[in-house]
Amino acid sequence: MAKKVKVTVVKREKTIESLPVIGSQGAPVFHFDYVDKDGKFAFNPGRSDFKHKEVLQKIIDFSKLTWNEVLSHSTSSRRNSKHHNLSADKLCKDARERLAKISLDDFIDDLFSFALEGELRIIGLKQGNDFYILWYDAHHEVCPSHKK
Repeated sequence: MAKKVKVTVVKREKTIESLPVIGSQGAPVFHFDYVDKDGKFAFNPGRSDFKHKEVLQKIIDFSKLTWNEVLSHSTSSRRNSKHHNLSADKLCKDARERLAKISLDDFIDDLFSFALEGELRIIGLKQGNDFYILWYDAHHEVCPSHKK
């Protein structure tokens, strides 16, 4: 017969210096609930062109900023933010069709683009401080810019 032993578990308390504020002052909180692993813009680490280190480092970096700080990152050629909401009427046909296929077309006005490097973009749904990663846009094709 096994001898019964009383075990006492001590929980360690974690102190948080401050919690993110809701709204544009708060930090982006990245979620992976709606990651689309299929289609042209699949956020799939198995892709041959998936830049693991760059993506993870940028997510870490962005999570340390407020949304206001993220939006203040402008392109060198103009004053527009590198990271911005996407206009539904400027989305490519493949992106609109994919949103419908995965039943997220009702959230088209919540689409947001993070510019990581060069043409690489991470596209997702921005709701408050939350950013739900959706797509990996390696060649800036979801909402292509037409430079003048």
